[in-house]
Amino acid sequence: MSIPLLMALSLAQVLAPTPQRQDASPSYDVIREQFLSLQPNPRISATAMNLVLRRGGAEIMFVAGQLSMLTPVGGRTVGAVFTGDARLRVLPPIVPERSQLARLMGSERLDVPVRSVVLIFTDSTWLELSRQFEFGEGSPTSNANESVEEALEYLSDVDTGECDPSVLGALLNGGAPLFHAHLRPVDGDPIFLRVDDAGVEEVSVGRKAKGGGPDRYEVVAQYHHEEHYTAGHMGHPPGQRLADLSRYEIDSTIEGDGDFEAEATVTLTPGISRESWVPLQLFAELQVDSVAIDGEPMPFRRHEDGSQLWVRLPPPTASGEPRNMVVRYHGELIERVQGWHVIKSSANWYPRYARGAASFDLTFRTPSDLAFASIGDNVSTSEAGDVTVSRWVSDGPIAHASFNIGDFEIHEINDPLAPPITLYWAEGAHDRLRDRVERSGSMMLQQRNMGQAVGFDMVRAIAFFRQQFGELPLEKLRATEVLGYHGQAFPGLLHLSWTTFQWTDERGYDQAFRAHEVAHQWWGLAVDFETYHDEWLSEGLSEFAGLWYMQMVVGGAESYLEILDDYRDQIRDRADDTGPIWLGRRVTHTGVRRDEDDYQTVVYQKGAWIFHMLRMLMTDLETMSTEAFSEMLRDLYARHQGSRVSTADLREVVEEHLGGDMGWFFRQWVFGTAIPTYHVEFDGSETEDGQYRVTGTVRQEGVPEDFAMYVPVLVGFGDEGWVRLRVLVEGPTTEFTLPLMPRKPDEIRFNDLNGVLADVKQSGF
Repeated sequence: MSIPLLMALSLAQVLAPTPQRQDASPSYDVIREQFLSLQPNPRISATAMNLVLRRGGAEIMFVAGQLSMLTPVGGRTVGAVFTGDARLRVLPPIVPERSQLARLMGSERLDVPVRSVVLIFTDSTWLELSRQFEFGEGSPTSNANESVEEALEYLSDVDTGECDPSVLGALLNGGAPLFHAHLRPVDGDPIFLRVDDAGVEEVSVGRKAKGGGPDRYEVVAQYHHEEHYTAGHMGHPPGQRLADLSRYEIDSTIEGDGDFEAEATVTLTPGISRESWVPLQLFAELQVDSVAIDGEPMPFRRHEDGSQLWVRLPPPTASGEPRNMVVRYHGELIERVQGWHVIKSSANWYPRYARGAASFDLTFRTPSDLAFASIGDNVSTSEAGDVTVSRWVSDGPIAHASFNIGDFEIHEINDPLAPPITLYWAEGAHDRLRDRVERSGSMMLQQRNMGQAVGFDMVRAIAFFRQQFGELPLEKLRATEVLGYHGQAFPGLLHLSWTTFQWTDERGYDQAFRAHEVAHQWWGLAVDFETYHDEWLSEGLSEFAGLWYMQMVVGGAESYLEILDDYRDQIRDRADDTGPIWLGRRVTHTGVRRDEDDYQTVVYQKGAWIFHMLRMLMTDLETMSTEAFSEMLRDLYARHQGSRVSTADLREVVEEHLGGDMGWFFRQWVFGTAIPTYHVEFDGSETEDGQYRVTGTVRQEGVPEDFAMYVPVLVGFGDEGWVRLRVLVEGPTTEFTLPLMPRKPDEIRFNDLNGVLADVKQSGF
């Protein structure tokens, strides 16, 4: 039964005080405890019928059932539970997310019958409900409590005590409105719908994680409000930030046993006009001793074994000037493993907030018998007994800062082709490994002079990338060995796997790996990516750059194509189970058959393939010059050096250099997952004047009917040479005739030089 608006508003004011009446700086512990203790409030219940809540383009329809508000949090009603007959309907506004829904949920439009809904909100939901229904005393259904408990299990971590930072932050701060719905379908696992204007993208839909924790969500669709797409582009408006962290001054001490302690002075500007709680990230094994802002101790909370550090920030100053936050912390950050010093977290060793960039002034006190390297310029180094004090400064804003320490051999490289390079590698650890291998009678793994081999590749890679991309504002580069099978790049600093200091494989993977990390100084650092959708521009382009270096400089043309073949096979194996490269890191968290390597396969390997295909499209087939492709990359780099680049930016530059619309290419390869199979049949006959005519038919499978690509074809005449040309393959069947040939070719190679990410089954010639 509906009630008059005036009565509804009065009831809302009595049962749920407005945000203005809320304490401006609520206690973290009180809010968290009240949130984790949410339960149906029998004083505020109603029979709910024919209600539709519309959020983020989605609809939750409450057909008939029992609706109870939840106990208050911070003096406000911020939750509700419904049991009965309901439905969830979702249709994402953009094609890639509709395709993702279809891949993972069976349809691009969700229309799911639901038997219970738990709502958590800081938006206008309570006011909307109070206008619609008359609330009073009632008895929640037996399923209501179970539904609320299940929703809370998905929004909190029993092991660490941490809560979903977006939900808890909205309850603590009452800032940007948030709406979260945990829905239990009639059949199947829980589904969630979230609308959070402070998020990277405001609307997200998800389900129970496949292969993850027992009570964790994974996103299956995520997008902006529809109005952001009406201009016809994939824009990424920034969400509200609770603070901007612009500068770090960190004074830290590293003991010989790996103990670490630090005092981080962070220049920050609060992002909202009142006191607020902000979730920082800090490695879980580091304990926080104190937090102060402008000399005044500030409340903070840190849960055991959790990475969240919640700090209460004061409001901005009247003049808008930044504040200084000092965080003192300590812990076991470094451990010794088989002769290596392993930094347990190379990126979260200092308090960070969201994704941003800052300048760094770092001072380290380290044992004098250990070598040390960090990001930035080493502006001073001094000795104090058995302690070395070094200071490292990076004035330009950077996204990540790191360092390395260990029993390193140090090798300086001064070559006119590159800035000075310093190599740090654990020769003693390698010697001990070699001794163990020799004593066991196994084949000796270590090759000799690996430090020089790594440095040689770095010098040549820098020289090559300078030609292909442009000049790099880098005065010095340091490369350090890490005990892992990965690499990481920071401004002026590389972490390289110990294996690449152990050997260089015959196929060239190691040389490509070293060059990949060097390429990040251009792509990912000098030019950052815009959002997670564009991360492939950093990793995919760097992966391609490593292969390109290996082909052009090392002379590994055959290995270059073989590695692309390997990548193609892995991409095809996962194509039906993962989403498009545009999903970025989400390809790992969503999949019909979850595979932790999907990020590497899609973002790195398919990213490399996309740039290889662009290179082939821009190659002059008469001269085989790729200069047009290099000009495009130099243009892209020049435009975005010192800033960020998006997929739309790449498309714009590619279209300018190719002189035509390339939407079809990006639609197929960046926003799509299809990979064609070409069944090619060639035939030929002599003409009356003694020339030779070649005809061909291509059946295209495994892709949409409008899928199109320009495929390179090589026509060979043995010692007399060859001719290369392109054939446009479009639709299910393509028939074509090649230009007249002087005689019958010795061979015809369709999809020459792996011009297209495709499988080819060819007959004839």
